[in-house]
Amino acid sequence: MARIELEKTIAQVDFPPEIWAWLDLVGEIIMVTQEEGLERERTFVATTEYQHLLRRFINRETSSLTAIYALLRMELVYQAAAHIRLFCENVITLRYILLDPEERSKAFLDYAAVDAYKIGKAYLQWEAQTAMPQHVEAMSLQQAESEERFAEIRGQYRYVDSKGKTREFKNWCNLTLKDQADKCGAEMQKLYALGYRQLSAYVHGSAWALRRQEAYIRTAYDQTVVMIDFANLTRILLAVWVEWLKIMSEELGWQALGRAQGIVDRCNELDETTLQVVAKIRN
Repeated sequence: MARIELEKTIAQVDFPPEIWAWLDLVGEIIMVTQEEGLERERTFVATTEYQHLLRRFINRETSSLTAIYALLRMELVYQAAAHIRLFCENVITLRYILLDPEERSKAFLDYAAVDAYKIGKAYLQWEAQTAMPQHVEAMSLQQAESEERFAEIRGQYRYVDSKGKTREFKNWCNLTLKDQADKCGAEMQKLYALGYRQLSAYVHGSAWALRRQEAYIRTAYDQTVVMIDFANLTRILLAVWVEWLKIMSEELGWQALGRAQGIVDRCNELDETTLQVVAKIRN
């Protein structure tokens, strides 16, 4: 069986120094986050649902940053954009939860039972027709357990509409991400508009997101397009990361926000350099 050697795959992606500069900036974001996270982990003891949720958010976002770097390093820009969007979504959701941390943490975590029930139901509906009988039986037993938990918490995620009809929540808080951002104020509204909405095209596979793919094909490779894409994605990632660090600073006393300013300054310098390089290449 053929085996893909990631090291060799990565080695085939040869960036010029101007693109490496942006990738190195992402690398520094990761190092600052990991250093602070490991230091704080030694003393952070989660005792409430909110604290446990916060701990999980930290672990997930730290992993997300590493995934974003790896995707960019392999020039998988389209996929990296999708993960930056997910990071943006998580920051907005966490900021919304923090408006009422104890109550909303519970609502967020309990909704996992709703997802488990719906996923299991769909899985049984389709797989029961072709799966082996013993596997179907095992799935049915597991689904029965999920259904019990779902029945316990279902009432938390229902509401009566203006016509008096009982309806199910669309998600754990029954609000779109935009609604959550609006309730959090100007900073989250800005993050939603500049980060989440701008990167949504990559997730939904729009023609707009495909408009630059030609430049990544080897026979039509355009370094200026790649450089601009790396610059745009890094700027958005940096904006999301700074907002995430603000939460970590407020909730856990993280000090990394001070180091972030230096990265922001270097990003601004790189912006000027990138514009000069692009102008030089195109002229």
